[in-house]
Formats: sequence, C-alpha cells, structure tokens
Amino acid sequence: ICVEKACAASIGFCRTREAACSSANTPNNIVTDQLNKTLEKYMKRENEITKRRMDTKRIMSLDIMSALMLLLVVVGHHTFDEAPTWYCALHAYIYSFHMPVFICISGFLIAYTGNKRTNIRTDFKRSFLKITKFFLLTFLVGVLVILLEGIIGGQIGKGLFWIDNLLLLLLYPMSGPAQFLWYIYMLSWMYVVFPLLKRLSNTTLIVLCFVFAFSGLLESSRFLGADLVCRYGFFYLLGIISFRYTYWLKGVHIKYWCVAGIPFVAYTIAFYLGMDVVHHVPLAVSGLLALPFFGFVSLVIASSPNQFKDILLPISRCLLPLYLWQMFFIQGFHLALARLVSLGECYALYVALSSLLTVISIIFAVYCYKNIMNVVRKREGSYL
Repeated sequence: ICVEKACAASIGFCRTREAACSSANTPNNIVTDQLNKTLEKYMKRENEITKRRMDTKRIMSLDIMSALMLLLVVVGHHTFDEAPTWYCALHAYIYSFHMPVFICISGFLIAYTGNKRTNIRTDFKRSFLKITKFFLLTFLVGVLVILLEGIIGGQIGKGLFWIDNLLLLLLYPMSGPAQFLWYIYMLSWMYVVFPLLKRLSNTTLIVLCFVFAFSGLLESSRFLGADLVCRYGFFYLLGIISFRYTYWLKGVHIKYWCVAGIPFVAYTIAFYLGMDVVHHVPLAVSGLLALPFFGFVSLVIASSPNQFKDILLPISRCLLPLYLWQMFFIQGFHLALARLVSLGECYALYVALSSLLTVISIIFAVYCYKNIMNVVRKREGSYL
C-alpha cells in the first residue's frame, strides 16, 4: 500500500514540477530538491505508520472474546427493582466472572500495544494521553446521567446537587448515579502503573500477581477506585503475564483449552442448581475458571466461517463508545421509568423497551466508531 501511495505521489510531484517550471520559470534542480524532500518525508511517515500497525496486528480470537464479554456487560447492566428470580440468578452468574475476564483482556492489550522499548518519560506521556481521552468521554456521559437524574427527580436546582454528584463522579467512582463508569477508573489506573510494571521481571510480576490474588478479600477505601485495584489487580497482572508468555499460549492446542474449560461448565451447572458453595467462590477463582472456557469458545468461533463472527468483530472495535452509550441509554431509561410507573406492573413493557434501547445504543456506538473513532485508530495504530 505504501509503494502504491508513493508511486501515485511521485507522479503527482512530477506533474507539479512541470507546471511550476513552466509557469514560474523556476530552476529545475531547485524544484526537484524540494519535491524530493517532500517525497522522502512522506515515505518516512508512511513507513512509521505501517510499522506501528504491523506491531499491533489485531488478534481475532481476542477481539471475539472482548465482544462476548461486552455483550455480557450489556445483559448484566439491566438491573431493576422487582426483577424475576431467574434474572437475579443470571445477573449474579454474569457478575461472578465477566469483569475479571474483561480486565485480564485489557491488561493483555495494554502490554501488547506498549511493549516497545522506550524511556519511562515517553511511557508516562503516552499513558497520560490515553487517560485524558478516557476521562473526557467519562465526564461527558457522567454529566448527562447526573443531569437526567436531576431533571427526573426535581433536584437539579436544589442545594449542592451538582457539587455532591460531580465529586462522587470524580473521586468515588463506585458511588453516585454514574457508578457504571467505574471501569474507566480501573482502566486509568492500569495505564498509570503500566510504565512501572513494564520494567519488572517476569518473576517479580508473578509474585506480585500472587499477592493481589488475596487483596480482593480485604476491605479497602472507595476513594479514587482503590477498592477496584484490590479487587481486579490480580487479573490485570495476569493479562500482562499472559502477554509475556504469548509464545507459549499460542502453542497450546485447542483441545487443551477445551479440557481446561470443563471446570467452568461444572461451575455453571452448580450455580443454576442452587448449590450454596458456588456463591462463596472468590472472584479470583471464578474468573480463572472462565478464562480458558471463553478462550476456547473464541478460538472455535475465530476458526470457523460463520455469521456470528462477522457480528462480533465490529463490536470489538468500538468497545469504549459502546460501553458508555449503552449504559447511558439503559441507566437513563431506568431512571425515567422508575419515576413514572411501577416496574412490577409493566415488566413486559420494561423488557421490550430496554431491549430496543440497547439495540439503538449498539447501532449508535458502531456509527460513532466508523465515523469518529476510525480517524483516531488510523493515527494510533490497529489497537486501542
């Protein structure tokens, strides 16, 4: 592609040179030198972009796994009062593993896209730019949700409504009306500490990962999402370690992934049989059980020609806008409906309308990706 662009550019440069020489009587060698410098600069830029895209080539099975987890996020976010028993069980089941898997994928991708040997100052600068982009979107959606709640609740002009809710949005991500944005805080923490983790040895990372496996059992403050770091830090470190051992993971045959996923199938059966023991399984254990199972499912979907794969791949390419917009639609609809009618009296209407709004949010997020985020992706490479 770069060669074709360079040839087209050189033809255009030659025509420009002829026109310039004939119209302005400019010496031919001066115009040639200027055009050669421009062509050299153009080729250098194209080569850098091509190299970055080759270094961050997308992994189809990982894209499919991300899309599957996001679909579970969408289903799990339909929390409402007076929900039927089957949905409460489904919600508890999804939340026992889907975010640990999602955090592990995020850790892998952060290590995958930031594996170049650069100085720590460059790494922190890159992390800061990422965090700035995340927080702009987070703050926008959070303010919209706060505004919606204030209008519906009639509190938008009362006392310290805006100050209290904005402080909760910025300092306590797991509190307030926009608490569904906590993942962006966790993602920001992951980018902040990655320049330091990047310079640790494999042995040190494994020891640190083992320590964080037990940190989720501790009580911690919600200030700036510290409790999220304790709860999901183990899976973030596991994602980084998985990247460092990618060569080994690629060599594992798909049948072994299938065998490794059997315990999660047993966990699922026990969960729906109502066994009390599964409700006391730590998050670290249930997340570990789910990783090989969904890895196997993703490999099967990626290796077989089917329409489901074509549906999942576009979803995986717009995870952030889809995550934000679907929650804005769902959360906004929930707030409005809860104020207007009793959910117990119109459960069928709630399910129908919320499903419709979810589909609308997915279409809107994909539209945002194709028309806006695609520009960012072309500048920054193939991932994130």
